[in-house]
Amino acid sequence: MRSILVLAAVGIGVMVLASLLSGRRAAVMGAAAVTAGVAVSLAAVLLIDCRQCHTASLAVGGFVSVPFFLAGWLILIVVGHGPEALPWRVLASAAAVLQLGWAATAARAAFDGRCPCDGLPWIDTVGGLASIGIDRWVMAFFALAALVSLYLLGRRTRRA
Repeated sequence: MRSILVLAAVGIGVMVLASLLSGRRAAVMGAAAVTAGVAVSLAAVLLIDCRQCHTASLAVGGFVSVPFFLAGWLILIVVGHGPEALPWRVLASAAAVLQLGWAATAARAAFDGRCPCDGLPWIDTVGGLASIGIDRWVMAFFALAALVSLYLLGRRTRRA
């Protein structure tokens, strides 16, 4: 329960910050929602306790980040971007590239049957833990979410 509250607070905090800084412009909100989804994903990974093999925050992070990603993608498709959204587009694109980097390596480790922590570049090898259940799919979801976000941000950037 605590991890749900922490992850939701991270995402909502990013959205409130974007709203305050942008004056609630819809063009900014799409990129901000994608950034919030990436922030929730990263926070979920940082909450993993590999020493005790507690990876439940991955599943929670996957479920909590979905509304942020979906809202951001919908806004990017429908509303598009104005010139005022450029700093948020750059931030969202950079965050999605970073997410793709760590999520792809962790997903590869999980699909090989190893613990997803084994694929994270900032965690030393955990040794011998296996990936089971939803752990195999959450990292792949994070990588796919980063790809979709990059596509939509890039598509709208070319049109702007």
